[in-house]
Amino acid sequence: MLEEMEKNGVERSLTTFNTLLNGFYRDGKFEEGERIWARMEESVELVEQLGNNGKKPNLITYNVLIKWYCNNGNLDEAKSVYDNMLKSDIVLDWFTFEAFIPCVCEKGDFGLALKLCEESIGSNCHVSACILQVVVDGLLKESKVEEAKRLVEIHSQKSIIV
Repeated sequence: MLEEMEKNGVERSLTTFNTLLNGFYRDGKFEEGERIWARMEESVELVEQLGNNGKKPNLITYNVLIKWYCNNGNLDEAKSVYDNMLKSDIVLDWFTFEAFIPCVCEKGDFGLALKLCEESIGSNCHVSACILQVVVDGLLKESKVEEAKRLVEIHSQKSIIV
C-alpha cells in the first residue's frame, strides 16, 4: 500500500504512516501494519543518520499501537510501546491511558493499573469514571483497600476545578 501511494506521488509523512497503521490494525491486518511500522522505523533511522529530526513516531502512532496490542490481548507488546513512549519523551494523553488501563486490568495486573491511574491523574489526563471503577474494584478484590481508597481520594482532589 505504501509503495502504491509513493508511486502516485503521496509523500511519506507521520500522517501517512499513522493513517495506514490505524487502518491496518483496526482491520486486523497485523502483518501489513508491522510492515508499515518497520518502514517508519527505517525512515527514522535514515533521518537520524542524516542529522535531521523528521519522521519520528508521535503520540498518535504510539496510541494506535497500544490500542491494537491491547485489543488483541498482547499486554507485553503494549507495555513495550508504552515504555518506548516514556523513553522518547512523548507527552501522554487521555487516550493512551483509556486504551492501556483496561487491558492491564483484564490481565489482572492491578498494581500496574494503579500506577497508570496515578500517572494519568498526575499528568492531568484523568481517566473516565468507568476505568477508575474497574481499577478500584480490582484493587478491592486483591484486598488492597488502602490503595483503592487513596486512588479515589487523589482522583477526587484532582478533579475539583478551582
